[in-house]
Amino acid sequence: MGKMKEKFLDEQQRAEDEMQNQYLDDEYCCGQACGCHEQRMGEIEQNLAEYDAWWDSLTDDQKGKIFDEQDASEKEYYGRK
Repeated sequence: MGKMKEKFLDEQQRAEDEMQNQYLDDEYCCGQACGCHEQRMGEIEQNLAEYDAWWDSLTDDQKGKIFDEQDASEKEYYGRK
């Protein structure tokens, strides 16, 4: 697997994990009494900034290749042609 595809899949997994963690955290939330919410927002903003910097560093051809690989992967996963 190419490095860009690995990076893309890692970023997708990270985003999915963050979404799942946010759901669990919100379900058992303390109502911001603990002060952890500001820390979590800072981490999310930092992760988004890193992702944006990575994405902005790619050429249009590299971005197109990522989307093509994702499309092929989805077609394979869902059994479409």
